[in-house]
Amino acid sequence: MSYVSLIFFVFIAFVSILYFAMPMDKRWIVLLIASIVFYLSFTPAMLPFMLLMSAIAWQTGLKIEKIYNENLPEDITPKEKRAEIAKRRPRARVILKCVLVFAIGALAFFKFARKLPFGFAGSIIVPLGISYYTFSIIAYIVDIYYAKISAEKNYFKFTLFVSYFPKIVEGPIARYNKMSDLFEGHAFDYDRVCKGIQLMMWGIIKKLIIVERLLPQINRLYSNVSEYSGSTLAFMAFWVLVESYADFSGCMDIGLGVSQIFGIDLERNFRRPFFSQSASEFWRRWHMSLGVFMKDYVYMPIVSSSWLSKMMQFARKKIGPRAGKVVMQTVPTIVVWLLTGLWHGTGSTYIFWGVYWGGIMCFSTLMEPCYKKFYEKTGIDQKSKGVMVFRILRTWLLFIIGRLLTVPNSLIETAKVFYRILFKFGAGNFGNEMVKLGASFSTIGVVTIFTILFFMVSLLEEIKGTSVRDMISTLPVAVRWIILYGMFFAILILGIYGSGYEVNNFGYANF
Repeated sequence: MSYVSLIFFVFIAFVSILYFAMPMDKRWIVLLIASIVFYLSFTPAMLPFMLLMSAIAWQTGLKIEKIYNENLPEDITPKEKRAEIAKRRPRARVILKCVLVFAIGALAFFKFARKLPFGFAGSIIVPLGISYYTFSIIAYIVDIYYAKISAEKNYFKFTLFVSYFPKIVEGPIARYNKMSDLFEGHAFDYDRVCKGIQLMMWGIIKKLIIVERLLPQINRLYSNVSEYSGSTLAFMAFWVLVESYADFSGCMDIGLGVSQIFGIDLERNFRRPFFSQSASEFWRRWHMSLGVFMKDYVYMPIVSSSWLSKMMQFARKKIGPRAGKVVMQTVPTIVVWLLTGLWHGTGSTYIFWGVYWGGIMCFSTLMEPCYKKFYEKTGIDQKSKGVMVFRILRTWLLFIIGRLLTVPNSLIETAKVFYRILFKFGAGNFGNEMVKLGASFSTIGVVTIFTILFFMVSLLEEIKGTSVRDMISTLPVAVRWIILYGMFFAILILGIYGSGYEVNNFGYANF
């Protein structure tokens, strides 16, 4: 049941009617049943596994909380309770480690088993959304271990948290303490429903008008890069940037829009990343929930670990004070980005991708004092528009290079791409090669127009600091309906779909 299929819209309409028809305190049950049905439409054989993971995490949370609260005096003070929990934490740690090994091991198996040289490997089914709900489960258990949240007592509510269908395909990676409104009944709100539909349609435009036009050409190009000149490869590298953003953010827009119809606000995963002026800022704006997860559950534990402290002391002693600081700044970052690379995919390309971004982050951090001295000595205003534009374009280039590490089939193919761009540009063959790829003038025109539209909308939101949907909500009703019908007819006329046509999966699905 794809997010952009007709049956999905019928499904949403039916679920919405049921949801708002039920008593307030029972509406979460409709969402639970809908989430199970949605999951069954994708990987029915893996539903028992998802339910098992939910049950293990639910029981683990209750068990850890029981260890902390068992036989505590009623008149215990918060300070005394914290001290008592600290004493009992070693018992809880054993349970925590066992469950983390199981959860991470299961995730690693499904992500990497298909690459194993065994006959059964190709038949392994990857559970829908396994990376997203596994990370949500890990965050939930760790937060209970550190007594940041209370355990959920109702298994079915916890299963809804894990399987909630607007976030199961591509996230966001949900945190339990930010999903409390999932279990509360929400009254029908006309404005929220309209905004939710607008966001859904915006995501569908990105998918059906942009991604479905570009993806076949991108796949065709990178299946044999030696047949194309550097000019074509360079031009299409920019479309890779557009396609990547439209695909991922489009799926998120649809999920967030559906959830908003029910009155439930999911965390944003994008905040106009291509206006970022540095790599670190970019990754605070792109796939935001993954970045927060990595910071809270990987980076910070490494920074506070005893083994990193020993490495810092050794570096200070053997090399000098500056070396200890370098170790603290670089080691956690490299580990995080290696894991992020493996999360994105298997093979050397994704390991290299992780090293690439980790290296950029480390280099930027270490060179920050040098940058400041440069601007001070040259008198260049860092906040000037020229510097800002340069930094933004630099971020675009870094992203494109990063994508070119993984989009081709191998690092060898990536090397061919860069070689041909640098040494075999061949602009004279550009037109014929674009025709060969199937990129007609109408295709290029439609993609260009909508790319400019997306950019202008993002620019307006960046300047105003508010969403365009909020701006639209202040317009007269007639104007709002014209905009809504305009979006609908844009999808109807320009969308790539139809009988016998199979829409490509979203890029981050089955992660």
